[in-house]
Amino acid sequence: MTDGEKQQAEDDVLAVEAVRLQAMLDSDVKTLARITGADYVHVESSGQRRSKTDFLAGFTNGEYRFIAFVIDENAVNVLGSVAVVTGRYHNVIETPGGVQPVKHARHMRVYALRDGQWVNIAHQATALPGGPPV
Repeated sequence: MTDGEKQQAEDDVLAVEAVRLQAMLDSDVKTLARITGADYVHVESSGQRRSKTDFLAGFTNGEYRFIAFVIDENAVNVLGSVAVVTGRYHNVIETPGGVQPVKHARHMRVYALRDGQWVNIAHQATALPGGPPV
């Protein structure tokens, strides 16, 4: 992969990341379903593991709704047809129990290039107790 191809792949993955973020804020399950692989594994900052079906159902059944979601840092490492995105974020969600405090966390997402499109196949988050890192 040439430097130009690698840069294009990084840009393409970051574009999907932006679509994912907006879809989460909009609870846009149709878009999330399109950019998420059938084999998706989602590990939340609480340690809970979800499948693609479980993750999407959380939006449709009112388990959670994102009020705010900000990516504080994002880096992409393209490894051929796989890309790993790492960084930090903070968000505010509303659950049936009410609006939750701001959560700061680190994330890692894995994307695979399938049929010419980058799809998210894994997500893992780790909460940062006490807020953002210094």
